[in-house]
Amino acid sequence: MNKISPKQITLIHTAKSRLGISEDNYRSLLASHNAQSSKDLTADQATAVIATLAKMGFKTAQHTRTGQARISGRQMHLVAKMWNEHPAVYAKTEEALNSFCKRITGVDKVAWLTAKQCSKLIKAIENLK
Repeated sequence: MNKISPKQITLIHTAKSRLGISEDNYRSLLASHNAQSSKDLTADQATAVIATLAKMGFKTAQHTRTGQARISGRQMHLVAKMWNEHPAVYAKTEEALNSFCKRITGVDKVAWLTAKQCSKLIKAIENLK
């Protein structure tokens, strides 16, 4: 029997708050899974509670892994222009740029970069010899 994870506890409490569930209804939900508190749940019971909350309308936020916004089209254009105009770059293709991006930042495509990663890529292009 696996214990509930801290992430599951947080998810349950977030769902309770976002759905505006009263304390009595929340306790009834937990009681239906043989628990008085979310910490009393097993991992499997917590998964069942989360599924019940999802049926009630709770949706987890889908966002980027880092929580940071991706670069804009204008920034992508700037990077591509720098790449294509740099005298040390011989393969002036999008594929070559994405390959260089992967080597420098670990991200497969320029379009998927965050602003911080984009700055790192720009500096790397500027420092090409």
